[in-house]
Amino acid sequence: MNKTAKVLGRCARCETLPCVVQGTGRLYLWFPMGHSLNKFISYLQSSRFEHQLLEDEQCLVVNLKENEITGTAIELEAVLTSKELQDIRVLIYG
Repeated sequence: MNKTAKVLGRCARCETLPCVVQGTGRLYLWFPMGHSLNKFISYLQSSRFEHQLLEDEQCLVVNLKENEITGTAIELEAVLTSKELQDIRVLIYG
């Protein structure tokens, strides 16, 4: 087997999230397209989530209270297309 293939392979552990993410924290979202970003900001403005746009970093930060992370992910899926969801980069910090 080629050693390079092993290095470039996917790690199942790195590709998954826990079933339930608990606690409070911040959700950092990087949208590659302004259209998707504006669509989700519009949704957030009509929702209960506190959010902030870091324009220099092109990053949207959503402040989450206890156990809101899972709900936010479900709502993201309802607002954006599957292609838009694939292109977003996400960091959960809490």
